Amino acid sequence: MEGERLWTRDLVFVLAGVFLLFTNTTGLVSVLPVVAGRSGGSGAAGLVTGCFYFPAVATQLQMPWVMNRVRARWVLVAAFSLLGLPCALYAAAPNSLGLVLATTALRGIGFGIATVAVGTLAAQLAPPERRGTVLGMSGLLAGIPPVFAPATGLWLLDGLGARTAFLAAGAVGVVGAVLSLALHSRPAAGRPRPKGLLRAIAGPALRWPFGWFLIVSLTRGAAVSFVPLWLIHGGLASASTYLLVFGTLAYLARWGGGRLVDRYGARRLVVPGSVSSLLGLVLLASGNHAWWPVVAAGLLFGLGYGLLATSSQLDMLSRWSTDSFAVPTTAWNIAIDFGVGLGGIFIGLVASAAGYATAFWVLPVAMTAVLVLILLEPHPERNVVPR
Repeated sequence: MEGERLWTRDLVFVLAGVFLLFTNTTGLVSVLPVVAGRSGGSGAAGLVTGCFYFPAVATQLQMPWVMNRVRARWVLVAAFSLLGLPCALYAAAPNSLGLVLATTALRGIGFGIATVAVGTLAAQLAPPERRGTVLGMSGLLAGIPPVFAPATGLWLLDGLGARTAFLAAGAVGVVGAVLSLALHSRPAAGRPRPKGLLRAIAGPALRWPFGWFLIVSLTRGAAVSFVPLWLIHGGLASASTYLLVFGTLAYLARWGGGRLVDRYGARRLVVPGSVSSLLGLVLLASGNHAWWPVVAAGLLFGLGYGLLATSSQLDMLSRWSTDSFAVPTTAWNIAIDFGVGLGGIFIGLVASAAGYATAFWVLPVAMTAVLVLILLEPHPERNVVPR
C-alpha cells in the first residue's frame, strides 16, 4: 500500500531539502565571521554568528503556531527564499558591516523556519515503525554539508572573493525554494504552543540533556566560527584542514552513533563523547603551530561532537511521549542554534579582551562543565505533553 512505503516522493524531497538547507548555512558559517572581522574586528566576527542564530531561536519558538496555520509547502518556500535571496545583499556590499548583520538576521529567521519545518515533516511523513530510520537519514544528510561546505566557502572566499562565495550560497537556497514547490500541498500540524515548549524545556525530562547539549553547541559554534582566525598557517596546520577533519568525523559519528544507540542506548555514549570532545578542544587550544595537533583536534572533537549530537537527540526523544515528537525535536534544535550563537558572541568578546589564545582555552573548560553535568544528572524521568 502507498501508506506503507518508506521513501515516498514527498519524503525524498524533504530530505533533499535538509541537504540543501545545511549546504547553504554551513557554506557561510566560516565566511561571514571573516568578512565581518575585516570590517569590525573580532567582536564583529562573533556578533555576526549571534545575529544568525538568535533570530533563528526566536523564530523556532513560534513555529508550532505557524505550522498549524500555513501549509507546509509554503512554509518551506518562504524559509529557503529567506536563506537564499538575501545573499545577493551580501554580494552587493560585503564590506558594509551593518548590512551584513541585518542580512544575517534575516537569514536566521529563514533558518529557524526551515529547521523545524523539515524536521517535523520528516517525522510526519515517515511510517511510525520506521521513524528512526528516516530521522537517521535526515541526520546523515544534515551531517554531509559540514564536511565540505565550510572549507569550500573559505576556498571561494580566498580564491574568488566574498561575492562569489555569497552568490553560490544564495543559489543553493533558491534551488531549495524551487524544490519545495514540488511538495504536495498538505497542512502540517505542530505541537505544542510556544508557552508549552518553554515549560517542556524547563521540565524534569529535558532540562538536563538540553542544558549540557547547549554548552556542547556553544563550543562547536565558537570553534567553527573562529578557527579561521586562530589557525592562520597553511597546509595541514590550516583552518581548512581542521574544518574538513572535524566535519568528516562529526558526520561519521552521527551516522554510526545512531546504530550504537540502538544497541547500547543513548546514555552509554554521552561520557565517551564528552571525553573525546574535551581532548580535542585541549589540542585545538594548544595546536596553533604544528599540523598533528590540528588534525588530532579535528578527529577527537568531531568524533565527540557527533556522538553527543546523536545521543542527546535520541535521549530527548526517549524521555518524551511518542505522540509528541515535535517537542524534543524543537528543543534539540534550539539547544544547537542558541548554543552556537552564544558561543560566537562569547568567544568573540573574550578574544577582544584577552586574545584568541585565551579564548580557545575557554572551550575545554566549557566541555569539562558538560562532563560534570552528565555525571551529576539524576536518574532520567519520562515526561508528559504539557497542556
